[in-house]
Amino acid sequence: MRTIDELEHTARVHTVIEVVKEVLGDSVLTDEFIASLRRMSFEELGQFVLRLVTTRELDSDFLAASAVDSGVQQQLGFI
Repeated sequence: MRTIDELEHTARVHTVIEVVKEVLGDSVLTDEFIASLRRMSFEELGQFVLRLVTTRELDSDFLAASAVDSGVQQQLGFI
């Protein structure tokens, strides 16, 4: 498995943010949500965006497993 540096991780976070904007709009992109994306691993970000573009919605079970804190889940209506 190759090593992902900080620049590659940051680039993926920004790409995921752009995809979220396109699929769900800007209203989801709170500071807490963006912080939760930054806490995800490179692989988790990839899985997250694939699931998002496939289902066109946020999956509460996946978010919970991907280290999104409960405040963000509550704000998005999952709790």
